[in-house]
Amino acid sequence: MGLAASLNRCIDISKGDYIARMDSDDRALSDRFSIQVEYLNEHPETSVIGTNVYYIDNSSNRYSKTEFPHMKSISLKEAVKQTSLIHPSVMMRKEAILNVNKYTVTELTCRAEDYDLWCKMKEERMVLEIIGDYLLEYREDESGIKKRKYVYRIQEAKLKFYWMKRTGMTKYLFIYALKPLIIGMIPKKVYKKLHKRRVIDV
Repeated sequence: MGLAASLNRCIDISKGDYIARMDSDDRALSDRFSIQVEYLNEHPETSVIGTNVYYIDNSSNRYSKTEFPHMKSISLKEAVKQTSLIHPSVMMRKEAILNVNKYTVTELTCRAEDYDLWCKMKEERMVLEIIGDYLLEYREDESGIKKRKYVYRIQEAKLKFYWMKRTGMTKYLFIYALKPLIIGMIPKKVYKKLHKRRVIDV
């Protein structure tokens, strides 16, 4: 069973109205869930809410952070181009996930299942937002970089081409589909330095 299928299984057996996804090596700050639950309760039009994050290394030291504005509503174009949502920071309405048939389970979406989910949601005109609060420590270390095999970057590029063609954005955004392939060719030492300075994102 792959990751997307496992996530769908978790969604099926979940009993709450909201779903928060986190990886085992990330750390939620103490008030993360209370802030996100309160926001979704007060904004019924919002389907997904993400946050700013601190990046941490192998020793759990913070070395960088995202700098999204206090409130950012994500457009379809932004979702297809390069979504700002960082998946371990999000809280979603279960109903919204079910309305787009959950995560897509295909070889093409392997390692890019979240990107595909955001695109499906925006295609249905759902509201995806980011708040400015820093509510998560997101581990981005050397082992995480090594896990991004080039074959996954090829699949990600193909998936982006698919969504650009589906939404009629190929003419303007094709360079973003090539971005995973270009990044994959950067030497790891150079990549680490650029990533720490937030010059490039994964």
